[in-house]
Amino acid sequence: AAAAAAATVSIDGLDSLFDDQSEGKDQGAIYRGDVADWKEDEVKSWLEKSGKDFGIKGKTISKLVEEDIDGESLLSLSQEEMRGIGITLGQVKALVRAIESFM
Repeated sequence: AAAAAAATVSIDGLDSLFDDQSEGKDQGAIYRGDVADWKEDEVKSWLEKSGKDFGIKGKTISKLVEEDIDGESLLSLSQEEMRGIGITLGQVKALVRAIESFM
């Protein structure tokens, strides 16, 4: 019985170790639910910091700021809407890649 109790402790210890690893793995991930709550300035800040990883240019960021795009709007923007506000095709593709990076 003592061996069974020790085995349970070890398994519990492994479970918490794996939980810690999975938490660490997701650090830095951006979740769609969090993005939906972003204000306009948070969208702008994310675009300025992370947008360059996707090739998003300053002119595109400016257009989104002009249109008062918040997180919920960002997540629901269609490619047609992006084109309609004057975002070039290449930048539309970059924005789509960036938006799809949210978990």
